[in-house]
Amino acid sequence: MLKHDNFFTQLTQIEPSEIKGAFVSFLFIFLLMASYMIMKPVRDALPSDWGDVSLAQQWTYTFIVSTIAVAIYNVFASRISLRKIVPGVFVFFAISFLGIYSAYRAGVEVTFLGKVFYVWSSVFSLFHISVFWSFISQHYNKSESKRVFGFINTGASAGAICGPLLIILLAKSMSVDNILLVTSVVLISTLPLIAILNRHFDKKETEGQRAVTLSSNPFTGFQELLTHKRLLGIALFIFLFTGISAFLYSTQKELLIEYSRVERKQLLGSVELATNILTIIIGIFATNRIARKFGMATTLSLVP
Repeated sequence: MLKHDNFFTQLTQIEPSEIKGAFVSFLFIFLLMASYMIMKPVRDALPSDWGDVSLAQQWTYTFIVSTIAVAIYNVFASRISLRKIVPGVFVFFAISFLGIYSAYRAGVEVTFLGKVFYVWSSVFSLFHISVFWSFISQHYNKSESKRVFGFINTGASAGAICGPLLIILLAKSMSVDNILLVTSVVLISTLPLIAILNRHFDKKETEGQRAVTLSSNPFTGFQELLTHKRLLGIALFIFLFTGISAFLYSTQKELLIEYSRVERKQLLGSVELATNILTIIIGIFATNRIARKFGMATTLSLVP
């Protein structure tokens, strides 16, 4: 075992005492990313059955529900430690997905439930990775994070590949209700990993990191945004990027109309699979070289 640890340390620069936490975190984010990427092609196959007005309404509902959900999460996060909040968030989403699954089985109108699924899965996408990194980042200092976070993040990349691959292979049997059941099971399966990480981090010095608290004011983030030029620049970039993405999304919806829903799921799964494989290849072989040669500012400016 010691030889294996030494080899892994030489390969990744992760210290032996950090290996357990890194591997469990890798598996944790793998499951989270896979659960979302299983849903994403199925969700994105739905709008081609709707009109443009209906899709715009779903985006509006998503914005409203997301704003409320983030505000509620902020209130809880300001009063309860993340070690309790994190499992609570994923249990909540698992139960909510099971609720929608039960509604499908009970014969509730399918089109309505499809729109509920579309909105709620979009809300879930705001939380699954951000909550994970909020939980993980508080337990590592700057030098540790440089060693560990890159390896952990490969778990997200692996999950982003396995999720669409599952959809491609099982598109015919992966209806919305089955997807909800699978996602719920995957989310529940993260609970033992969270417990293991809590015990692991309890044994690790945190250098006062647990003392960090959040404001209960849901508008604190907006105040921070408006007072920092760099954050405003990032916000503007995201705003423009989202606007372009919305246009492309609408175009994609129109292009997929002529296909059946099963074919749409397979096509979208293939696109997600290819995109994430290319992302990993570019990240490994190109990004670091470009960043070293031209600097991070120039590298980021090439993204658009």
